[in-house]
Amino acid sequence: MASVVTLPVSLDYEAGFEVLLRAGQFVRCHPSITAKHFRPQRRGLGRVSRDALLVKFGMEMLPEHVLLELAREGCRVGDICELLTLGTQHPKEQRMGPIVALGSVWVNRFGTAHVPYLYYICQRRGIRPGLNDHWWSAQCRFLAFSQDPS
Repeated sequence: MASVVTLPVSLDYEAGFEVLLRAGQFVRCHPSITAKHFRPQRRGLGRVSRDALLVKFGMEMLPEHVLLELAREGCRVGDICELLTLGTQHPKEQRMGPIVALGSVWVNRFGTAHVPYLYYICQRRGIRPGLNDHWWSAQCRFLAFSQDPS
């Protein structure tokens, strides 16, 4: 059974990637975390207040299993802009464990898929890419949202 933490976020889908990244004030930012690699997915929605869900399964999980479980619960995964916003508005959440956004995938020149995640180490907040084809730790939490109303 997964545990879920619900956090209110004010999302601005018109804000530029660089603006969101700077607002997060991350001490460590991997050089591959760019708008070129992780393109914003949900443009044109304006400003929206939503509840972000941090879902922790408490066991190692492959990304495809996470996607299936979240879909079964009527949720979609968060993207990088939503992840950056969450990190800005709730910076202390990173101390509780990595927060992964499976909704943004970058495939590097070697064909390896990566997704962004927030982390906290040595009292510093950061963001970096993680491999999207391996088991994620039991400590990871996955950013999700209830499906948008149709």
